[in-house]
Amino acid sequence: MRCLTAASRAFEHSVKSDPNRFESWSNWGIALMHLSILQQDPHYCQEAQNKFEEAEKHIHQCPKEQEAYLFVNWGVTCFYQGRLSGEAVDYRNALEKFSRAQQMGY
Repeated sequence: MRCLTAASRAFEHSVKSDPNRFESWSNWGIALMHLSILQQDPHYCQEAQNKFEEAEKHIHQCPKEQEAYLFVNWGVTCFYQGRLSGEAVDYRNALEKFSRAQQMGY
């Protein structure tokens, strides 16, 4: 848990120094996604989704396989948010993200 928290802080510093860096936003979201899964905390799910939204703004900077990977991780985050909230909309969002990853060849 401490490693994920430290990673989250490191990615936060990275986006402060370069807010246009796709990898930092995406990896920050991934770290938060894992924190949400381990701690069963929906707050981390929402924070992870916010980071994935920022990463999507800079998606033109990355190779196609990383685009697909972004949407897979975003879908996993939405899925776990659905498990925590019980809301159907979270599962629908997960399916949308997984579909986008599949369209990109994942």
